[in-house]
Amino acid sequence: MAATERKNKRQFLNLTEDDLKRLKESLFAPNIKKATQTVITAFRDFLETKGMGSNFKEMYFVILDRKIGLFVVGIRAPDGSLYKKTTLQSYRHSIQRHIASKRDDH
Repeated sequence: MAATERKNKRQFLNLTEDDLKRLKESLFAPNIKKATQTVITAFRDFLETKGMGSNFKEMYFVILDRKIGLFVVGIRAPDGSLYKKTTLQSYRHSIQRHIASKRDDH
């Protein structure tokens, strides 16, 4: 089959913005969404407690990166014990995922 014949047989979906949004939202399981929201709530609480403001969209990336670092190294379990390294990494990834999803929305 010639290249032009193959090219003519390609099909592409006509996706709307709503279709793209639904597809993006379906990428993560509900438990990941819930865990991400829990971490974001804790991060906002941390920022407000420290008087650092909690609006991610208005922070420069360098400043936001520093605040995420302070949050990750400073957070403790409810009993005061340290979290495992993998838990802290998942917290950081949750914040990154949240910020990336909000950036893509605009």
